[in-house]
Amino acid sequence: MTPGSTRGQIRAGRKGGSVRPKRWLGVLVVLVVLLFLIFNRHGLFRQYQLRSEQKRLDAEIALLQERAAELRQEVASLESDLMYIERLAREKYRMVKRGEKVFRVVPDLRQLEQNEGEKPPR
Repeated sequence: MTPGSTRGQIRAGRKGGSVRPKRWLGVLVVLVVLLFLIFNRHGLFRQYQLRSEQKRLDAEIALLQERAAELRQEVASLESDLMYIERLAREKYRMVKRGEKVFRVVPDLRQLEQNEGEKPPR
């Protein structure tokens, strides 16, 4: 011990001296490294975003593949199934066979006015 000093003064000098700045510097370095690992260009946050986008795109691909299979089946039906072609022509294009009679149902205008409150276009 040096003359005129006490143990309490020596301990206080050590704590206030070089230990605290080193501790804060270590915490700061760890914090900066963590922030870099999370938020850099290839960090954890970016990986999370990319995984989410990949899941969304995989779901979209599955839907598109399903739709493509349906369309391939429809093409095959259009190329070979005469009953399908006839049904499609009747339903979608309102076509009829030669000699068939077509009955068109016209709604009662008075009943439409009561139901909707306005006249339908003629």
